[in-house]
Amino acid sequence: MTTNEKLTPNEVDVCDLPVWLRGKEIDEVAFCCKFTEDQPLQTRNKRFYLQNGNEVSEDIIEKMIYDQVSQYKTSGLDATVRKLLNLLKISLASLESPLETDRVYLENGVVLLTGGNIDFHVYDKNRAFCRNTLPVCYDKDASEPGIWKKFLSELFEKEDICTLQEYLGYCLIPSKKAQKMLIISGEGGCGKSCIGQVLQEIFGSNNLCDGGLYELETNRFTAAELEGKLLVIDDDMKTAPFPHTHKLRKLVTEESPMQIERKGVQAYSTPVYARVLAFTNGTLISNETDDILGALLRRVILLTTKAKDPGRKDDPGLSEKMCQEKKGIFLWMLEGLQRVLRNHFQISVSQQTEKNLLVLKSNNIDEFLEDSSCVRMDSGASATTRNLYGAYLSWCEGNALNPQPLRIFSSHLKQSSQRLGLTVSNKIIETGKKQVRGFQGIEVVWAKAQER
Repeated sequence: MTTNEKLTPNEVDVCDLPVWLRGKEIDEVAFCCKFTEDQPLQTRNKRFYLQNGNEVSEDIIEKMIYDQVSQYKTSGLDATVRKLLNLLKISLASLESPLETDRVYLENGVVLLTGGNIDFHVYDKNRAFCRNTLPVCYDKDASEPGIWKKFLSELFEKEDICTLQEYLGYCLIPSKKAQKMLIISGEGGCGKSCIGQVLQEIFGSNNLCDGGLYELETNRFTAAELEGKLLVIDDDMKTAPFPHTHKLRKLVTEESPMQIERKGVQAYSTPVYARVLAFTNGTLISNETDDILGALLRRVILLTTKAKDPGRKDDPGLSEKMCQEKKGIFLWMLEGLQRVLRNHFQISVSQQTEKNLLVLKSNNIDEFLEDSSCVRMDSGASATTRNLYGAYLSWCEGNALNPQPLRIFSSHLKQSSQRLGLTVSNKIIETGKKQVRGFQGIEVVWAKAQER
């Protein structure tokens, strides 16, 4: 007999036959029992999961069933495999269990958070099923993440590092009690994207997903990608106005199940506990009625990065070096989580961060640009950023309004340039001076501003 030929029950010793084979027929109940005995599985919403919470695709389960059944059955395999797959879904279906917010599952055990203390327990052979397991091993003696901390000190103010530590710690457990999302705003090239790469290493693809928040509002299937995830990262958050923010507000604030739609599957409700971290190079503008944040402002923590040091030399291998510190970074995040729990899910925010939101909420740049007594849109005109900002300061003073910082003013003009018909340029001529940065398509007409 060649190795490619199938064995029949008559050609195999009866002791070698699987327990689910009855003559030429398959005992379907016995097959399911034996299958899950060899490979512990669980199904939620008709999707397969391992003990560690990682999802297993139907294709893999089908292949496993095929490999076993095809040794003894040579006809009608497709129907048999599909039938056994559906029976497995039914037999493994579990009721929605309460979210475990007092523990963090890791590769080598579980961290219990009780009474403000940390208790680590190694898994035993009867490990229970969980929703999320981080691809990190707990090591209480892990080295201090020096590279990570130095990187953060160059990127944020000290108080903002504490905020980041607590928010990332908050993302370790499946809870939305803080009802906050974090947005990190800063100039391109400052290094903030390295944070996302490190988090990818700590959370893993089974617990973290990349996704655009704009798509969450505009594509009804996007929410399904958040099921079972601890964190969603938008690494290039759009600053263009959203059509609405209903789903985003629900994702950030509501602990009740969300409606999930998948292509070809009937919609269902399930807990979605992914926290939101977004990065943006632009300016988030709040006009209350036509804005990305609008009614969500009370739920936003907005951190701004420091200006990049002109003398700083970028290290292309920085992310990889920080990823090697992931055990220490996890302990750093765990400290943040402990503070959040002690403070009853209140995340520490500096006065400057609170001020960032107040400035954002009272943004008035577009109102200034619409005032024809200050500026005029003209395709043949140009203005330096300095002169435009001077006109804006004068306008704010005359209207008793608080002005936005220069960085936000300039960033907003760049982000709005296409809408306003402007062209960003670094070759605008200042009177009697060299070429400087500014915009083509706009002219300053307020004499008071020109005198500055």
